Amino acid sequence: MEEAQKMGLTNVWLECDSALVCAAFTTRTTVPWILRNRWNACLNYCGKIRFTVTHIFREGNACADKLANLGFFHREPFLWYNRLPPCLFLEFFMNRYSLPMYRFC
Repeated sequence: MEEAQKMGLTNVWLECDSALVCAAFTTRTTVPWILRNRWNACLNYCGKIRFTVTHIFREGNACADKLANLGFFHREPFLWYNRLPPCLFLEFFMNRYSLPMYRFC
């Protein structure tokens, strides 16, 4: 949300696979104290724009799941892609053509 604000976005739809994050936006649940100032700034920004948050299962957005895993293993604090990373071609193709993605444990 901080990046959306920096970019000046006024219409944001956050699709998240974390039910806890979605609940924090919709029911204003308490966030950890260490995040409180940033969270209040986020809520203030969300109140000024057209903002929607929805829950989606990981299997429903394989691209976001792959990006989250990629970010977890990177040591840089922030990565920004201006085009599709090569490691996402398969997930993007499957999503674009509404092909199913399955996760097996």
